[in-house]
Amino acid sequence: PPPSSPRARRSAAAPVVQLPPPSDWERLTRCQQSAARMAAYGYTPAQTAAFLRRSVGTVETHLFQARQTLKIPNATVLVRWCVTIGQVWPGPAA
Repeated sequence: PPPSSPRARRSAAAPVVQLPPPSDWERLTRCQQSAARMAAYGYTPAQTAAFLRRSVGTVETHLFQARQTLKIPNATVLVRWCVTIGQVWPGPAA
């Protein structure tokens, strides 16, 4: 693509995010672990709240506090970390 195209501008390397060690999972509360695990499985905060019988705001707070505790910049990286450390398992084969 020509240098002025959006695709050419996005070719710069993405910043590398250092993931915490798997042992840091134990630093999270049970509620933070549950919210993070459900987010990693693809559930929305509203779906997680309904399942855990909590408010959406409470679930969002658990996710935020989990990211703060682990020094993880965003929800996408939190999900990737949960998968990487084995807190999320693949579903049955189709």
